[in-house]
Amino acid sequence: MESDDELKRSSLRQSSPTDRRTRVLSIFWAVLPILTLGILTWLVILFSANRLKSVALRWSALGWAAAAIVVFATMGSGQNAGAHLGVAESALIVTMLGGTFQAFYLRTQTFRLDSLDTDKGALRRALRIIRDDPVEAVRLNIGRIDIDARQRLGDGGLIDVNNSDVRSMVLQFGLSHDQETSLNESRQSNTAFVSASDFELRIGINPHVSDPFTGRIVCLPQLGSPNPNTQTSPTIGPGRADGRTSGSPITSASNGVFVASYIWALSPLLTGGLAAAPAIVFAAARLKSTCLWSISAAYLGIDLLIAYENGVHPNQTWNTIAQWALGAIVSAQAFYLRQSVFEVDVVRSDRQKRIEALRLVASDPQEAIRLQIGRADIPEGERYPDGGLIDLNNLDSAEMHKATGVDLETAKRIEEDRTRLHGFSSLNDLCNMVNIAPQLFDAVSDRVIFLPVYS
Repeated sequence: MESDDELKRSSLRQSSPTDRRTRVLSIFWAVLPILTLGILTWLVILFSANRLKSVALRWSALGWAAAAIVVFATMGSGQNAGAHLGVAESALIVTMLGGTFQAFYLRTQTFRLDSLDTDKGALRRALRIIRDDPVEAVRLNIGRIDIDARQRLGDGGLIDVNNSDVRSMVLQFGLSHDQETSLNESRQSNTAFVSASDFELRIGINPHVSDPFTGRIVCLPQLGSPNPNTQTSPTIGPGRADGRTSGSPITSASNGVFVASYIWALSPLLTGGLAAAPAIVFAAARLKSTCLWSISAAYLGIDLLIAYENGVHPNQTWNTIAQWALGAIVSAQAFYLRQSVFEVDVVRSDRQKRIEALRLVASDPQEAIRLQIGRADIPEGERYPDGGLIDLNNLDSAEMHKATGVDLETAKRIEEDRTRLHGFSSLNDLCNMVNIAPQLFDAVSDRVIFLPVYS
């Protein structure tokens, strides 16, 4: 178990500030082989070798230096000029592209960007999920500082003030006894916070005291209470939101998506720059980035210019080099954007698990029971992967409370009436029979299922 001090510091560790200058410098360093036509490839790799104290990289730098010497020696030869020019051109492309890809591969280790890049990427992904689907963010336990990091999606240090438990928030914010009382009263009233300012005002936190948490406070739909941001009535569907006992939410995309992301990133290089503009258009559309739309237009212009030059001066060495250099540069940019462009598929992969499980629930409920679909009390790794479904007909009151957020007394009433009625057929049926407000299930209403009672 972590101590209170460790719990209090954990969120701050996740969100250490990113050194933007270091990241920009590292990218410039990685593209130096292309920018210098391979001349400085050896120096780039030698820099990495010295920082990482790697003998293997020093030998690699020596090899790149030898390749650069071969290029210029061959270009300067006057005999068999045509054959030598072909060798020189091939060696030049290899030196430029090979050096660039090796530099990007070494970039994170060389500049010690592991924690910086990981935190920023996790924060960006979490905020995008919150913006697009706040209820799914609840399912993924984003901002839940009271849940082990292995059981929730990385969020770069966000704090969900509507669902994290009171003790964790007292430690995180350093709340006084009176502020803790106000927080407990707010939770008991089932009135969710709607913004960071609302949280500070109702709990009585001085805005200056909360400065270290500026930008990290999020207000997701509160489990077990009406969600003021939704007007839709509850429907039958998949469910589970807590994650403490029902397995870790998926934290990576499927294998197919993983492979597709690399094919996309390599497409500009593999097509000799022809796919440069389409590749960045794809990224711009997914990330909704005006800047990337402008960059894709610039790449299209460069592609057209190279095509024009090839038409006017066919078979020119520099046209070929320019074409492949464009492909390499855009592929390098694509690799930089790859995680951001495809991170949305983390959520899509999780949803796909639910869709497949729901098909099974609809077609063969008895088989769904055998596979323990919806059993939020069993770790997801020990049952059929259902993406977080929750079976309200077969969970005890304690697990129902954890998974849906409804208070324990209400969960016990649901369990008693379920035993008396031999189960419910839908969420509306449950709410009518138990005489509770359906809005209490707003945060999970589209994720609950009702299999035949077997316990």
